[in-house]
Amino acid sequence: MKIYHLITATATALLLLTTAPAQANQAKFKKIERELKQCSKDARGSYVYGSCVIGAVDDYRKLMNASKRSKLKQAERACAIKAAREESNFDYDHDTYGLESLSNAGRIGAAECQLKAARRIAKQR
Repeated sequence: MKIYHLITATATALLLLTTAPAQANQAKFKKIERELKQCSKDARGSYVYGSCVIGAVDDYRKLMNASKRSKLKQAERACAIKAAREESNFDYDHDTYGLESLSNAGRIGAAECQLKAARRIAKQR
């Protein structure tokens, strides 16, 4: 009977060790989302809302390793180009112009796209 309890306790400890980092990251993700929600509520202006979204993307970036940051950078470029195409700015170069050459609506659209990508990439295993 003692061996059974020892095996059960060991298995439980191993299970907790493997799930602890995932739970810690989930708590960090939830904190980022709470801060974004509060910032958005306080913003009420579209310029400030864009800053809230970009801040959330930066917070997600801080939690990522190098390979995930690389994926996020590619997604950010794709989002900026997509926003530029929607504004009929076909000669857009994200590396040269960033989001500054887009209209306010375009910047917010690109930032929201980046936030979706950051959420998706951060939650990947």
